[in-house]
Amino acid sequence: MLGYPGANAPNSAKTRLLRGITEASDEAPADAVSASSAKESTMLVLSRKKNESIIINDDITIVVVEIRGDKVRLGVEAPKEIPVHRNEVYEAIRRNQSQSQTPAVEPDATSAAE
Repeated sequence: MLGYPGANAPNSAKTRLLRGITEASDEAPADAVSASSAKESTMLVLSRKKNESIIINDDITIVVVEIRGDKVRLGVEAPKEIPVHRNEVYEAIRRNQSQSQTPAVEPDATSAAE
């Protein structure tokens, strides 16, 4: 079951979902197309203009603040307890966490004596 209204409508005019694979119908607008990822999750792709927003789960709002060329500035309003990071920052945090959880390899007594 997908988490947005109308997502489960069979043979919807906007999209048809078949076994986790999404096909956009010929008349489907770009903002109605969903895409399936390797993790078997579904991505809802939306078109927004400047100052338009997206609401996630009643407590997260994403606003298009500025569009300049190929860059889009987004504003994210979320509760303080929900971490919000750019993907590259999030990946660096995860790498640092996994490295800090891996115990440092100490030389054994025989190699230290050599």
